Amino acid sequence: MIKRSLLIEAMLKQEVDAKSVVTLAEARSYYEKNPKSFEHGETFSLQTISIIPPDKASAQVVADARKKAEGILAQAKATKNTSSLDCWRRKSRKTTFGWIWATGKW
Repeated sequence: MIKRSLLIEAMLKQEVDAKSVVTLAEARSYYEKNPKSFEHGETFSLQTISIIPPDKASAQVVADARKKAEGILAQAKATKNTSSLDCWRRKSRKTTFGWIWATGKW
């Protein structure tokens, strides 16, 4: 088994690694001739926070969940960038409701 693995590794080095060497000049030339291949449009990242009360939850539980969701929304809107939002999100997971909305379990 080891001999077979060593043979496969040697074959890959000989047939793939040695034949796939690209010089810096070749890479630069390809880049300059194909600029569209390296462009990408604007990208967006989306995160959601779900607070889902259990089936047949009492009106009070639903109201508490709504109040918590509104508080989370206000805090999320107050963040200035994605880094501070992520920091706040991680800190929020430590609360009971945070655990609930992070896992979807009650």
